Amino acid sequence: MEKVSIHVNKQTLDKILDKVLQSTGLTYKITNRQVTVSKKSQAVVQKTSLKVTGHVSDEKGEPLIGVNIQEEGTNNVVVTDMNGNFSMYNISGPSSVLKFTYIGFIPLRVVVGKQTNLSVKLESDVKGLEEVVVVGYGSQKERASLELLPL
Repeated sequence: MEKVSIHVNKQTLDKILDKVLQSTGLTYKITNRQVTVSKKSQAVVQKTSLKVTGHVSDEKGEPLIGVNIQEEGTNNVVVTDMNGNFSMYNISGPSSVLKFTYIGFIPLRVVVGKQTNLSVKLESDVKGLEEVVVVGYGSQKERASLELLPL
């Protein structure tokens, strides 16, 4: 623990303790003229969360609808809208990696860093498209026609 020195004049005890303990990981509680200092619980420590917005398009600049965007290592997932736009909230921090996936396109990983608005272009995966197999299912009702045939 390091020493903290402050100079205050005409401040309440609450304000003084807030200044002294602000970046120490400690908190305080005042009960009946008694001050108790303790470590902050995990629930009290604020987690920095970011919001990132952006636009996803193909090589031609056409918006891609329904692109899956996931913050790696979490369950934080969003999908692009009809215009290729997205908004993702509660991103863990600047070191977070967003993974963009879409059928027929090469997946792309982007480190968030200090960016809050991303413009992402996905490249088509021609090789991957050759591997797609389309299977169709259907049914057809057979109709029998009973006609009188001449003898």
